[in-house]
Amino acid sequence: MTDPMRKNITNQTIGQIIPRWEWRAFAEEFPSAEQILQSLECTRIKESEEIYIISKNSCDNCKIRNSLMDIKVLEKTGEDGLELWKPVLKASFPLSFEIVRLVLRTLHVRKPLVLRNHYTHHQFLGEIVGDHSKLRMLDIKKKRNGYMIDGTEVEIAELQIGQKRIKTIAAESEDAGKIKTVLKMLNIDHLANTNYIKALKKINGF
Repeated sequence: MTDPMRKNITNQTIGQIIPRWEWRAFAEEFPSAEQILQSLECTRIKESEEIYIISKNSCDNCKIRNSLMDIKVLEKTGEDGLELWKPVLKASFPLSFEIVRLVLRTLHVRKPLVLRNHYTHHQFLGEIVGDHSKLRMLDIKKKRNGYMIDGTEVEIAELQIGQKRIKTIAAESEDAGKIKTVLKMLNIDHLANTNYIKALKKINGF
């Protein structure tokens, strides 16, 4: 049965977006995988500062990146542990009242809203997120190196979360089988799949 909240989220999007299977792990280092990736061509390098909005009630991914509210929802988890994620929103600030309500539905929380037609970045974080007992903001700096292996996007990133530094490695594709092949090639197929929200909750004790 389709979650009505997720149905509402999906109805806000424009165009056809194909969900992608994702796998991710976190650790201080990935020696074997990093050695293999260093022998391959790096197709992209990106640095960013992002704000993740973590909810006690939700496992969906809600963040602010490049001045955009960016939401992905978890469609399902496969028997092999891979997760199917679907992007459903990229909205620039100021956010409309309707988009703010959409974000709250994604986070599975309620909050009396100040009657504003639009919310600036500062108003949204201060009035909607900042004092909510079930929400938390995490500032994260990322340096991401991307690779393409057999049609699978592979990324290794250095993260700074407060005073903590950690690495994450990820693979994503529309084809779950290709991901499993790449994980085996990189010698990381024995690691558990842990998405950003699960990891950030654990790291932050939330």
